[in-house]
Amino acid sequence: MSMRVLREERGASAVLLAMSMIMIMGLVAIAVDLGIGFNERRQDQTAADLGVMAGATEILAGQDTIRDEALAYARSNLPTTFTDEEWATAWLDCVDPDAAGYGLNFVPVNVPTIWNTNGWNPGGVTHLSCINLSSLGYIRLRLPAQTVETNFAKVIGVDHLSTGADAVAKLGPRGRGGILPFALVATASGGDHVCLSSGPTGLAEDPCAGPTSGDFGTLRAPFFGHPELGTTTNCNAAPSGQVLAVNIALGLDHLVVLAPSASSSDEVPDVCFNFGVNALFSDPGFPNEGVEEGLVGPLPGIAPAGTIPRLQDSSNTSIRFGRSLDDYGLWEYIDPNLDGFAVVPEIPTICDYSTFDNTNVAYLSHPTYQADWNSDGIPDQLESWEHVQACLEEFKAGTYPALFTEEIEDSPRFAYTPQFFEVSLSHAQSDPYPIELFRATWIQGSWWKKGSTWSTFHPGEPCDGTCAANQDMVQISGFVLPDLALPADLRGNPPPWANGVNPFLPTLWD
Repeated sequence: MSMRVLREERGASAVLLAMSMIMIMGLVAIAVDLGIGFNERRQDQTAADLGVMAGATEILAGQDTIRDEALAYARSNLPTTFTDEEWATAWLDCVDPDAAGYGLNFVPVNVPTIWNTNGWNPGGVTHLSCINLSSLGYIRLRLPAQTVETNFAKVIGVDHLSTGADAVAKLGPRGRGGILPFALVATASGGDHVCLSSGPTGLAEDPCAGPTSGDFGTLRAPFFGHPELGTTTNCNAAPSGQVLAVNIALGLDHLVVLAPSASSSDEVPDVCFNFGVNALFSDPGFPNEGVEEGLVGPLPGIAPAGTIPRLQDSSNTSIRFGRSLDDYGLWEYIDPNLDGFAVVPEIPTICDYSTFDNTNVAYLSHPTYQADWNSDGIPDQLESWEHVQACLEEFKAGTYPALFTEEIEDSPRFAYTPQFFEVSLSHAQSDPYPIELFRATWIQGSWWKKGSTWSTFHPGEPCDGTCAANQDMVQISGFVLPDLALPADLRGNPPPWANGVNPFLPTLWD
């Protein structure tokens, strides 16, 4: 009887062992295949990140190029191989229910024309739900679900795993300046000292020619309502002077890109929530509640909390016109390691950092450093805008390394300005100007007037006049910086458009 019981127990043990083996094999299957799934998920996220960043770097090239670059980079970084038709089908079937939840006014991109031409879009889908662009400067990509076939998990009835990933890129400004609401005409080139704006009582003082009736060089742009800048939606850009002041202090709060041509048929006017805005409207004038307030304050009540007037947002200030204003000359950002005195100079000799020194008697008397830089018969100082202009004129005529250090992006005087196809600002204010290029710009001089008394302030130089606190700003000037004078990152490395710079810096945001 005892032997029979033992034989029966041995049989039970075999059953338990068999059941345990099935369980162990199932756990091993899950562990192995989950590992494969997690690896696929990591690769999917890499593909989504690279795809959205590739699209963001092409922001100036237009919506179709953004989409095509995003698709190409995502595809090349996925482990799965697709035929062209399979790839198109995956995206046509993809949906992104989460895009609306960001509150960033995302708009899906158009379906590639070739997908329709090749018959891969039988349902007639017009937009790709899983690639979205925002007028506030964001791009979102959600990968279509990726399928991974299992190996061991088939034993427990799991034939495949599904993975996916998404990413958002943000297009912020290169440097701190953003895009200024001033206009450069087509004839402005790198190295030029230009009049950015001259008011109704402006002065005929180089480079400004005095007041011009009807248009004073400023641009009218609405607020789209940017969550990080703190602006609220204001689609009428009103009151115009107050909105102009905030746009000067912060830079435009929405995405503004290049127009493909000067044709009005290519224009996307600067209207709330338009995507791909590439044409801007002129402003009616140079109101004191506008240019002056945006640059030196006081800012209007519609400015987001904590906003600082542009030229007060500096650690290098001195008191001018009763305000603490940036007082760092452009020459302070010339790279001191560049040798202008070598046998083969790295930069023009007059650009050497050491030559911008009013205490250097040898330079003041040296024939290379004549005191009258602009040949107007009036002696100039070594530390002067006239010296800077002479330097930039020689720099742009040759081939040299970047003249300025990266610290220039920390200056409130550094920003980007739209340049239009037109040679003059003669449009009606209801007719927008298409943008040809963006130019890196340095806000240089400001002119102030009260009655018949007027003063000029150039940073790093003594004030020409009284600089009294009761004067009003009547015009401002700026330098159009040569693209190659900038560190590569401030150009958009490499520049995406002929002879221009890219003012937007893409970063992964989510």
